[in-house]
Amino acid sequence: MSSQHRWPTLFLFFTLPVLLSLPCTASPHEKTKPGALQGEIRLTGGSLRPEQVLIQLQRRGTTIGSAFADDRGRFTFLNLGDDVYHLVINVEGYAPVDQEVQVRQDSPLSSVRIVLTPLENTKTQAHPDRAPGANPHAVDAADYTKPFPGEAIKEFQAGVLAEQKGKADKAIGHYEKAIRLAPDFYPARNNLGTIYLGRGDFAAAEREFLHVTRLNQSDAQAYFNLGNVFLLTKRYEEAFRALQEGFNRDPRSALGNYLLGALHLRLGNPTEAEPYLRTALELDPGMARVHLELASLYLQQGRTTEAIARMKSFAEKSPRDPLVPKIKDMIRRLEESSRASG
Repeated sequence: MSSQHRWPTLFLFFTLPVLLSLPCTASPHEKTKPGALQGEIRLTGGSLRPEQVLIQLQRRGTTIGSAFADDRGRFTFLNLGDDVYHLVINVEGYAPVDQEVQVRQDSPLSSVRIVLTPLENTKTQAHPDRAPGANPHAVDAADYTKPFPGEAIKEFQAGVLAEQKGKADKAIGHYEKAIRLAPDFYPARNNLGTIYLGRGDFAAAEREFLHVTRLNQSDAQAYFNLGNVFLLTKRYEEAFRALQEGFNRDPRSALGNYLLGALHLRLGNPTEAEPYLRTALELDPGMARVHLELASLYLQQGRTTEAIARMKSFAEKSPRDPLVPKIKDMIRRLEESSRASG
C-alpha cells in the first residue's frame, strides 16, 4: 500500500468465501431478478432410471449448480439471474448433452425438455456447439454413473431442498445420512463442506473438500473450494497448490482466476495479481467482490482514482452486501483526502 494512503486493512484482506455447492443454483453475486429453470429428462432406452441422472448447470464454462432428477425425470434450479446457461449431462452409455437455455428477467420461469439416447442408437460425435470456454476435463463421466444407492440420492435431494429453504442444520443431517449410506457420494460431501465453510468451520470444510478431491479428481471446483479454505486460513503454499490443480483443469474459470489473483495479492505480488483479477471480471462481470480486490491492489500502488472507481462499481453491483456502508464511507474519505491534497 502507498504510504500516503494507510487505510484500514479491510481493503487489504478481502476474500470471497465462495460456496460452490453443487446444488447452489446461482452465483452469489447476481444482481438481476431471480428466475428459475425447470426441466424434464426423457429416456429413449436402456436401463437407466431418471433419478440416476445428474444434471450440471453451467454458466460461461463454470459449473454453478448440479441436481439429480426425481423419479419422474424432473429437476429445478432456483435463484438464477438473467443470462445464458448450459445444461450438461454425461452418463456412461448415453449421448452427452450440452443444451443451451436462456433465462430472462422478464420471464422468470424457463422450461426445457432433454432426451437421453443410448449411444448404440445414435452416432458418437464431437460437440460442435459446446459452450465457448466449456471445460471437457471438468467432468468424469464414470463418477456420475457410479451406482449410488437410491436412498442416498433421496437424502441428498432432501438436503438440497432444506438448503434452498435456509434450513442448514436440517440439510447437514440429510447430507450426513447420504454419506453414511454411500461414503463415496462426493456431491453430498461437497455440499456439506460448503455449509461448514459458510459457518467458518474451516477444519470441517477442509476435511470434506479433501474427500471430494480424492473421489472426483477431474472436477476443478473441488480444488478451488479447497484452495479457498487454505486462502482463508492463510496457508498460502497449500492454497497455491490446490488452486493450481483447479486452474490446470479449468483455466477459464472466473472463480479460479479470482482466487489466484487474491492469493498473489496476499503474497505481495500485485503485478501478478492484476491480470488474474481482470480476467475474472471478463469471464464473469457480475463477480462484484473482484472490484474490492482490485481496489485493494490500486490502493497499494497509490492509484487512488482507480481504487475509488472499483469501490463504486462494487457498491453498484452488490447494493445489499453488508460491506457496502463501510465501502461508501471509505469512498467518502478517499475523495475528501484527494480534494484536500489537490
